[in-house]
Order: sequence, then C-alpha cells, then structure tokens
Amino acid sequence: MVIIDEQTQLIKDTLGIQKIKENTVYRPLSYVRDVKAEEGRVLLNLLTGEMILVDEEEFSLFSKTADMENDTVKELIEKWFLVPEDTVDANISKQLVTVINAINNIYTAPKLTSFTILPTTDCNARCFYCYELGCEKKTMTEQTAMDIVDYIIAKKQDGEIKLRWFGGEPLYNSKVIDIICSELNKRGVKFYSNMISNAFLFDDEMMERAVDVWHLNRIQITIDGPEEQYNRIKAYINPNCESPFKKVIYNVEYLLKKNVNIAVRLNVDKHNVEQIFSLADFLLEKFSKYPNFFAYPNRIFDDTCKNMLKKTEDEEAELNDKIFELKVKFQNLLNYRAKYSRLIRFKNHCMADSDTSVMILPDGKLGKCEHFTDSNYIGSIYEDKLDFKMLNWFKQMTSVKPECDECDLRPACIYVKCCPAKRIRCNASEKAIKEKNLEGYILETYKIRKSGKNEIEI
Repeated sequence: MVIIDEQTQLIKDTLGIQKIKENTVYRPLSYVRDVKAEEGRVLLNLLTGEMILVDEEEFSLFSKTADMENDTVKELIEKWFLVPEDTVDANISKQLVTVINAINNIYTAPKLTSFTILPTTDCNARCFYCYELGCEKKTMTEQTAMDIVDYIIAKKQDGEIKLRWFGGEPLYNSKVIDIICSELNKRGVKFYSNMISNAFLFDDEMMERAVDVWHLNRIQITIDGPEEQYNRIKAYINPNCESPFKKVIYNVEYLLKKNVNIAVRLNVDKHNVEQIFSLADFLLEKFSKYPNFFAYPNRIFDDTCKNMLKKTEDEEAELNDKIFELKVKFQNLLNYRAKYSRLIRFKNHCMADSDTSVMILPDGKLGKCEHFTDSNYIGSIYEDKLDFKMLNWFKQMTSVKPECDECDLRPACIYVKCCPAKRIRCNASEKAIKEKNLEGYILETYKIRKSGKNEIEI
C-alpha cells in the first residue's frame, strides 16, 4: 500500500483511527472510489480525502475482507476504507460536518500567508454575465496602498507570502500594484503574486514590471470565444485597437515567453458552446508548445446557480457533455498541466474559510470572499479588531439535501454554507459528470505523484 494523499490533520483529529472490533464483518465504505492504474488500483476515500495505491492482491482483500489478521486489512479499517457492515455511512458524514463546524466556532486570529488585494472594483470590460454587475465601484488610493504594505508586514507569517490581485480588473489601477510590490521588495519581504485579469491592459513595459517587480507567477485569463465573439462579449471601454482579441493573444504569448504560468479559462454557456471548440483548437495550436500554458472550460458563474433552473435536464445534460468533452481535449493534449489540489478539502474549501487568507478591498476594509465586496466585512487594515462572528459565518459548512443521504458521492457535495457559487440542483447528468471528473481527478493525482512532483500550480 502506498499513500498518495494523506488525510488532513483536521480529519485525523476529528475522526481519529477507527478501532478494530472483534467478531465483526467489515465492508468497503460506500464513499470509496477505485480506479485501475498501471501499478494496481487507486482508492480515494471521499469521506477523509485520503488516496492510496494498492496492488491487485491488496485490492482483493479490500473487496472481500476475509482475513482480519492481515496487516493490510487492519490498516484499511483504521483508515476508514472499511467499516462494519451495519454502519450508516451518511451518519458519519453528517457527524463530521457537525464537529468541524463546532471547531470552526472557536476562532483565533492567525498569521497570514495569502493576501487577495483588489486595486479597484471597476473594470474596463462590460461582460454581460459578470456577477459583479451592480456592485459599488471603488478605487484604491496611493496612501491606502502604502498602508496595506504596513498591514502585510505586521500580519504575515515568516517566509514567502502570496499576493493575489483581483478586481474588477486589477490592471485598471496598476499603479497601486507597483507601489505595494516595490515597497515590499524594498523592505525585503519575500513574495510571489497571482492575478485574475482579462490581460487586455498589459503593454510590454507593464509585463516586464509584472515579472521583475510584481513577481507574477500565474495569471488566470478568461477568453470566451473566437475573435469576433470575444470582442463582442467583452465590450471593452474605448479599446483603442483594431481587435482586443489579438492584443490579449499577443500578451498571453509574451507572458508565456517570460515563464509566467498562464491558465486560460473558457467561460461556457449555451450562447457560445459551439464556437468554443474552434477557440480550443486555436489555443492548442498556438500555445500547447509552452509547458507553462494550461486551459480549461468552466460554466459561467450564474449558470451554476440561479440560472441553472432555467434549463431543462436535457439541456443541462447536453451542455455538461460538451464541457466534459472540452476538458478531456485539453487534458489529453496538454498532458495534465492542471493545478494539483485536494478534491476533499476539509481543511478549507477556498479562501473564504481559510485561516491564513484575507481579502483587502480598495478602501482598506477586510473581507473573505470576492463575492462579498459590498458587505460582510471582517475588519479593516486600520484596526486590530476582527469580527469573529463573521469569520465563523464564512467557515460554516453545510451538508447536502436529505434526499442525497443514499448517494455514494455525498461527502463530495459538502460546501461552505454562504457560498453563492454552489450548485442548487443535482440530477442524473450532474452526477454522471461528477463521476467522470472524479475518475479524472484520481488518475491525474496519481500521475502527478508518480512523477515525483508535490504540487503544480499553473
């Protein structure tokens, strides 16, 4: 048996080692997925997040559990891959969420390793689907940028930290990025930065600064379709160029040549799903030669939430199938260049429930999630006091609906309760896609681990 991914410390502390009971018949936990690999079987425990590799002989023991004196069987029981045959699996999942929520209610101010900074909540594009439409437009001042530097130095953990530039469009106020990064460099703070951007406002000089001064490691760029469709959807304000699409493609290649990791996100819905395949072909032909290029399709934010109910189940199934086809196309041709991360992250799901992450708004207010820029603040860079009640609100998890108790994917459908991006419907199509994604995730993680790499972030 080889451990590919261990349980998080929180899971170890919460579930502990399962005690072996004598004269008890054990069976596989219903939440264990198995995928055949080159060296045997890879087992993923959706309850604990642990992933292991077993050979065929060990897998037969997992399936039959006949020999209770066997060391492999004992280990599978202790790790919750096997449970007594009368166990109600859903009850374990429910109890786990209850205990973790209780733990989250005990909160102390942490040292921070990740700072998401919004230079502005305004944007130079007018995408029709943007979830920030209607949000108040705020722009950071140069003085606030200097104050943020003081805050970061006072609150950060020792060692390298991560800055994440978000907006609006962060490049719409790039001067404060220059100020913050230049001052951190001057004060000897080790950091790297990631960015979510449309990348249109870059020019050659700014891209050089992004590498040399901002220490830009990764940038996520959304491209919604081929040239004509992209230009129409983005609807840039005063673009001052013949084709924004061509400029963004130029910037992508410039940054790739500077060894910046590029993740192109293709936002997909029924309005562009047919054209997105020709975009995929274009991107692969132009950029697949760069090892730091990655691309992936994703549903438009609203399309996973309230607008999901506007589609019939047949329409959902058709769209899901096409998105999965695109995903496989990229994975196959880009040779698994995806970011490796835990699928089951009871330690935290995202920055909203992370103890080591904070979001800094343009006026210095502190938040936890970019979907809450006008409300639900946890404090300010100008005061030490934090709203622990609000912090706990962001950390509370929720189980799925009662009718899902019998589903063998149940632990994979536990979300941060406040998240506006969680899906509100699950049908046969959704479950089938999740099954396919799980298999791909297991094989991807296995391949990455087999290659000797710990984590890839591009």
